[in-house]
Amino acid sequence: MPVADGGDGLIDVLLARRGGRRVRKTVVGPLGETRTAEYALLADGRTAVIEMARASGIAGIPRGALDPLGATSLGTGELIADALRRGRRRILVGLGGSASSDGGAGMARALGARLLDERGRELPPGAAALVRLARVDTAGLRRRLRGVRVIAICDVSNPLLGRNGSARVYGPQKGASAAQVRVLERAMSRWAAVLERDLGVAVAGLPGAGAAGGLGSGLRACLGARLVAGSQWVLKELGAGARVRRSDFVVTGEGTVDASSFFGKAPLELTLMARRAGRPAGLVCGRLAPGLSGRLKRAGVGAVEAIALAGEPLSRSIGETRRRLPGAAARLARALSALLALAVLPAAASWPGSLSSADELYFQRDQAGALERSNAMLEAALKAEPDDAQALWRHARGLVRAGERAPNRGEAVSYYERAEAAALRSVSLSSGSADAWFTAGFAMGRRGEARGMMNSLFIIKPLRRDMEAALRLAPCHAGAHHLLGELFWQLPGFVGGSKKEALKHLEAALACDPSYTAPYPTLAEVYLKLGRKAEASALVERIKRVERPADPAEYRDNIADLEKTVLTSR
Repeated sequence: MPVADGGDGLIDVLLARRGGRRVRKTVVGPLGETRTAEYALLADGRTAVIEMARASGIAGIPRGALDPLGATSLGTGELIADALRRGRRRILVGLGGSASSDGGAGMARALGARLLDERGRELPPGAAALVRLARVDTAGLRRRLRGVRVIAICDVSNPLLGRNGSARVYGPQKGASAAQVRVLERAMSRWAAVLERDLGVAVAGLPGAGAAGGLGSGLRACLGARLVAGSQWVLKELGAGARVRRSDFVVTGEGTVDASSFFGKAPLELTLMARRAGRPAGLVCGRLAPGLSGRLKRAGVGAVEAIALAGEPLSRSIGETRRRLPGAAARLARALSALLALAVLPAAASWPGSLSSADELYFQRDQAGALERSNAMLEAALKAEPDDAQALWRHARGLVRAGERAPNRGEAVSYYERAEAAALRSVSLSSGSADAWFTAGFAMGRRGEARGMMNSLFIIKPLRRDMEAALRLAPCHAGAHHLLGELFWQLPGFVGGSKKEALKHLEAALACDPSYTAPYPTLAEVYLKLGRKAEASALVERIKRVERPADPAEYRDNIADLEKTVLTSR
């Protein structure tokens, strides 16, 4: 499960979950350079996702080139402005990985704010200039943000000022010397004071205001953003709670684990979630700061392995990572196995809502009671977690199979309608899931078949839409190719049927996954219709060579149907 806390990876996680597209824009980087930054427009048509690190991040900047006093968040504001220009009214801004420490002053300036000194002159970019800040004018900015909702997804919970504030904790990471950290603290103190006086928003002690070089403070005061704990927000978006409860144990990773990791970083939020669920958790990291064993245990980490050796130069640790990682993983696995064996924490293997257990029973549905038990497991899982997208499409799949066994058409249609509703719910929760789209179309197709050809012509376009959506997400989805092949084969030409398209998709299904045997019989029919008898006959030998069929429950029926098709033609 990919996770993010507002820093790197937020765009990838949300695109996978919600669907959408990437947009590139040339912006001003943190050192005044030109850089190309990417952000996302989600499929809902109203949301943009911006990682400030893409525009104003520290990655790729040599340490000797860092400028903690002069770096700017201007490029982040330019991305927000571009999203507004494209009509997006909900802006998610991921905070983390910044090179700047300007409190979001550059971001606000890009959106129309004016930052003035005592003589009414615009201040230059960077944090150091904020020591001379006399007034903030956001009149131009407010006009652009009317009706816009901004959510700041903070990778840490640090306040802006003080011992745990932005300058003292993160200034050194951005290249600040001890003297420069003191300048940054004065600059942020002045920034906070003027924001509170001119805009009526207190940010000095606000959790998350210190994230991304204080960008949280600027987003809150100037854009009216709601600051959320990034890890918790993202984990909830991913349905991580349900996944953790289905697991036996949790393994996560982090580059460096130090005191800052306990201010809301994703890996430790995940281990805390595991602890609350009664699951042991292990952590692999690049470097581990000394003296943290007690805090890690309280955060739910039962075992930890670090790649770097104490006192070792960073360059050597990085060079040795590939060689050391297997050993670290093996030691971690042994430690977690010991925790499970000693019952230090209860294992989850027996939890009845396990998706893997439901899958296993589904693929044994040719055995008495297996399908019913699989569906019951998924219903229990959905009762506990109604928005579990993975459980929803699996439940839809099981309902389709139950409909196939229904004693009459009316009952079958009822199953198919319930299946379609569950699958569409899964799509709405996870539009980046090819399986969810496929299952929605699968249920729709079965519903159409049950109602008869003339009553189901209206489903052709939406069914094709669902399969094409699945293939955009997973171009080698054998099931989607198979269903499209069946559709083109069965439809009359006047409503879109096509032997050529049927052949293309059925052959693609077998090319993607030869162990997926459902398309074999129909492909043989197409070959025979086209006069390609040898290729149809060859499919019989080919299907019998499949050692591990993708769907064992259908394998024997697929062989029988294929042999019948080929033998009848002789």
